[in-house]
Amino acid sequence: MNSYWSQSDTKSGHIDGIGLWNSFTRNFSSPLLAAFDLLDNSFDAAPMENGHIHIHPDKSLNEDGIDVKGFFIVNNCENRIKDLSDVLTVFKSTKGSAADVIGENGVGVKQGCATLSDRSFVLCRNKYEYSLGVVALELQKETGIYLPSFKFSWDPLIDGSLEVHIDYQLRTICRENNDVAAVIENYGDGNLSIGIMALLNHFLHISSGLWDIQSTDHVFNLIICELKHGNVLDYYESDDENSDDEFEVVKMTRKKLRTERRFKKGFLSQIHEGLPRHYLHVGHSFDVQVDGKVVSFSYWQRRLVEMSHFKLLISKKEIKDNEEVENYNGLDLYQQHQYMLDIYCGFDAIRCADPESKKRATLVYHSRRAGRLIKEHEDARGELSLSAGGTTYCQGLTIVVDDKHGHFPLNPTKTDFAFGEQSYGATHQENLKAWIGAATKLYYNHHLDRCGKSKAVLTKLLTGLKPKVERLQKEAMLKAIDECKLTTFEDMDWRFSYKTSSVVLRSKNYQVITGEDTLVPLQGCKSHQNITASNAAQKVKAAPARATAKVAAKRGRKKTVTEPSAKKSKVVKSEPANNDAVYYERELVKLQKERDNLFEENGKLRAKLVDANRFGSDKDAEESEVKRLRQQLDFFMRRADRLAEENDKLMSLMEK
Repeated sequence: MNSYWSQSDTKSGHIDGIGLWNSFTRNFSSPLLAAFDLLDNSFDAAPMENGHIHIHPDKSLNEDGIDVKGFFIVNNCENRIKDLSDVLTVFKSTKGSAADVIGENGVGVKQGCATLSDRSFVLCRNKYEYSLGVVALELQKETGIYLPSFKFSWDPLIDGSLEVHIDYQLRTICRENNDVAAVIENYGDGNLSIGIMALLNHFLHISSGLWDIQSTDHVFNLIICELKHGNVLDYYESDDENSDDEFEVVKMTRKKLRTERRFKKGFLSQIHEGLPRHYLHVGHSFDVQVDGKVVSFSYWQRRLVEMSHFKLLISKKEIKDNEEVENYNGLDLYQQHQYMLDIYCGFDAIRCADPESKKRATLVYHSRRAGRLIKEHEDARGELSLSAGGTTYCQGLTIVVDDKHGHFPLNPTKTDFAFGEQSYGATHQENLKAWIGAATKLYYNHHLDRCGKSKAVLTKLLTGLKPKVERLQKEAMLKAIDECKLTTFEDMDWRFSYKTSSVVLRSKNYQVITGEDTLVPLQGCKSHQNITASNAAQKVKAAPARATAKVAAKRGRKKTVTEPSAKKSKVVKSEPANNDAVYYERELVKLQKERDNLFEENGKLRAKLVDANRFGSDKDAEESEVKRLRQQLDFFMRRADRLAEENDKLMSLMEK
């Protein structure tokens, strides 16, 4: 035959092959995460439109019949697949520096395979060119790591039958590589011919049907031969203590077996259940199947009550201050070190209604083009500097962070962040948490206001929505999350609180735009419009409930004292007068004007400093003036913070 095969050893004599293999197996906290790491490559490679990823059990024949010990992943690829000699090279990534892809660091395929099995095969087809790679523990030596790969082509006019041609190429590889032949023989349960036949069937599979060689140019196939962690398929666990009759166990109904905790989910079922929650940006045109069952994504859209969308401007470099926050309010063209981040908030009614589930605020981070789940906090109140007392920020509150364009630095296994690799990583991380916390506070307090500030009412309403949410879980949704028109919060006026070092609302005069794709609204409470209209009416806040005697006397008010009782005397303050609101309105206006003037002066002085640097003039005086100005600014902002807090207290008193 004129077509040829070529071999790439991918050997390294400088690395302990066994030691490196063992290190690969310790990188993931669970086998499921290793499987998702392998699937990351499939989601990166497949076209976003009409992409296909299918996961099947790897069935084999033995003396007892059909056996299933492993599984395989097949996907089409948008571009030509890199040579396996590059893919299997240790510590080398074939994905370049693209920020929106998941795989990186050149260890994904190797460590994922090593975690799940001691023997794996990588098959790929680029039109009429075929490749085979071997990732096996039995090939590794202390003197070096060995990940061989082979490549051959097929010319239909010269080589004839594809099946005959591939069979010939595989047998030639085995004849000239005894160590690889031993791996294939073990794949065939000790029979080399059966192992070759199994690989041949996989090559034919990626050349026909959905993956037909005429319609699909690039196909990738990864075979995990023998899963090290449990069963591939669902199974029933018999109870030998309760029944000696195996026939009686078989006769038990599926429902009874589930009730008695004998039904066990196989690895493929775990993948099928975990995929929708693990990937955020998989649209309706993307075909994902596990053992013939279609995976329906849009997990959060179908699960969260009052799901809402925030777009926040995050700075990687600038430390939060009032100037940076006020620049955000304008949302003008942002600078290179800034980026827009998508935040989604909602209430998980199923989690809220389940007595065994944790109700506290959950924070999940997704990143890259497919929206891969990176990290999760089951109680995010400490992470976001939220009040952690009692049931505040609970009721199944869920915050989903979507870093679609890859601004988060990730560790090699994509299970945590690596802000340390960025020059201003600490600032970036601090700003990220501050803005997520600000959006979470706004969202939660808004819906709490709708329920009359009663957490019990909010919990009751969410619990009542559980049946509706459960019905939605069985329905398919066509839109990916970034295509949905969800409820949004608009026109927020943010400021930086120097007292709490956090981003807060200057006033509650914002707008809520109801989205048509927010499938489960909160019902039985005040509407969004009622709350925003009430906030607008109260835009000008009144002032302190705890006015000092000096300030009270200044406006002609005196404290009144009740007659002493037999038990204890009480000091009762008189109800605040209507002119209090006018007084504190004027005070706030004064402070805002002073603050604006200070900002303007600060900008002018900074411009003078730039000129001083250019022309060599004396800038010490200017620097001291800027320092003095910043101190004044801090003083006025602290006064404004205290005044705003006292306003809230007085307003609640006046309402009573």
